[in-house]
Amino acid sequence: MMSDLIISEYRDFIENLISMHIEARLEIVASKEEMDGKLGRAIWGGDKMTPIIQLPRQITAQEIDDSLLALAVRGHISENQELICHAEEIDSPLEYLKHLVLHEVAHIKNNWYQDREIDCDLWVYGQMHKGR
Repeated sequence: MMSDLIISEYRDFIENLISMHIEARLEIVASKEEMDGKLGRAIWGGDKMTPIIQLPRQITAQEIDDSLLALAVRGHISENQELICHAEEIDSPLEYLKHLVLHEVAHIKNNWYQDREIDCDLWVYGQMHKGR
């Protein structure tokens, strides 16, 4: 059963996860409304700017469940079994947080925009299955 995530409680975990892949700054915003209703957002562009990964202060258990359902649906629509499995394997708020942060990392690391959501999710799947 999922429970709510209070992002600030995981700041060190998130910053360590980001730093394993890219250089970016974590920014915790008051609500997902500040990010066009998204649960995470990557902001990057130009050589002079340090990329930013934004997360809302809190992600509810319902939002996690809805997000995982959307991930599974993307898997079905794209006929991508890995995404369906990935959505089913994420069984704790911390695992979900890892997926979410790595998804935003994928946007920055690979310079992938919103039209590459499935590519980002597949990259995350690969990262989370290394060494399994």
